[in-house]
Amino acid sequence: MKKNISVLLYVLTAMLLLASCEKDDYTSIYQGGNVGLNKDDPAETVIINIMNTGTEYPIGDVTLSMRDNNFYGDGDYYRSVTLNTVGAVSGLSDITSIPSGMEWAEEVAAIHGYGYVVKITETGYYGGSSSTEYIRFYVADWITSATSSPMETTNTNTTGQNTQTSSGGIIGAVIKYQLNWTPQ
Repeated sequence: MKKNISVLLYVLTAMLLLASCEKDDYTSIYQGGNVGLNKDDPAETVIINIMNTGTEYPIGDVTLSMRDNNFYGDGDYYRSVTLNTVGAVSGLSDITSIPSGMEWAEEVAAIHGYGYVVKITETGYYGGSSSTEYIRFYVADWITSATSSPMETTNTNTTGQNTQTSSGGIIGAVIKYQLNWTPQ
């Protein structure tokens, strides 16, 4: 009985500490503080883990998935979803405009430290007017397998970021995103 009360007190203490944190603390509860909000992140920033399994994760009215170290967007009958790579950025706030010179695609490579823009084009219900909205996201960190072999080989992109491992060490990505983003 004493053990149950002790566990309950620990849980309540943890809940109080987490509830008292404000954005100004710039702390994270993800993996000991490796990824969290920082002072440059917009107030609407959301941090999620996307696993490299093809599972769809809802982001607003659309879904985002990661499979074979690529990101995929998916809408519905009325919404088409395409993605574009911004390139290497230091955070979500560095994604300020719509990428130019690159084609919009349904699939883009997932690269640590890169920013992306999701374009959602709504065709309009029953022939109504169409609209476009944007979501920006940033790959803040990889999620790697605890059983990865130390002998695995790593492919590196032109910025020196690890993009893929041969033993399947990358099992997902930690992303920061902002819905209803208005480009400058």
